[in-house]
Amino acid sequence: MTNRAYKYRIDADQQTAEFFARCCGVVRLVYNIALEQRSSFWRQFKKAEGKNISYPSQARELTAIRAEVPCTMPDRRAATGAA
Repeated sequence: MTNRAYKYRIDADQQTAEFFARCCGVVRLVYNIALEQRSSFWRQFKKAEGKNISYPSQARELTAIRAEVPCTMPDRRAATGAA
């Protein structure tokens, strides 16, 4: 299997660039939280009980967090100029 990379130049205005930066920051935050959750769950429970956290259970928790934390729901209209 060959890995390929595609690079695209985005000529974005300041508002769109800020939107993309905010989205990347949120994605990085969520990824790191999920990784830490899996690591700590594994350390605490997997060794003792043989259980593991599943993707669906993490996805349900993420949905609940997104509803509570407004910074995880960026306004998509701002990037398209429709706002």
